[in-house]
Amino acid sequence: MRQLANNFTAAFPVFPSIPFDGSCNIEEPKNFNTNNFQRIELTGFAGFAFPHELASGTSSFASVAKHTGVMTLDCDGIVMFEKNGQKYMLFCELKSSYVKDDIVHAKDQLVGSSVKMKGLLSTLQGYNRDEYKYIGLIVSFEPTQEQLASYGKLTDRGASFVIRLNHDKRYLMPAANCNTYFHPLAVDDFNIYYVPVPNRQTTFSVDINTIIQ
Repeated sequence: MRQLANNFTAAFPVFPSIPFDGSCNIEEPKNFNTNNFQRIELTGFAGFAFPHELASGTSSFASVAKHTGVMTLDCDGIVMFEKNGQKYMLFCELKSSYVKDDIVHAKDQLVGSSVKMKGLLSTLQGYNRDEYKYIGLIVSFEPTQEQLASYGKLTDRGASFVIRLNHDKRYLMPAANCNTYFHPLAVDDFNIYYVPVPNRQTTFSVDINTIIQ
């Protein structure tokens, strides 16, 4: 993994991989100095974090190519790490409320960023796609009971997604479903985890081992 991280930095020096040991922060800079959610600290692991600007920096080709799907969308942070012998690429998106359309949009941001990152990594020596699991993490202020009750009255796919994500704190999207929904993009199994932030705290800390077990 370290060699892959070094190769990424050598190939794309504007977006260097940054090693960390113990914790890393995922931030939404545009929310600084506001009451919106600003930062999640992920603890309990070591790995490599990529700059906040990486995901957006990979969107220009999709935009110029007039792509109308998720490859024009960006997430807030990308982290590469290993846990219990399994290598992961983690894509993170921070939201300030559990609004249905925003959470569904976050899902698409994670998927789009993962597709683009997979393409970048495939250009590098030392990358074996089969060694990595691609997963997503959505963090938001915890939903209110009123929000959950209103979503429970809806029958659309988005409402089902946000209800299940909040209830289970994870949502598995099998590759077969992804490849149908995001056609013609190739998307592997994608597991999305959810961390609710209590009391509208603008920063929050969580052990990655309590999320991915």
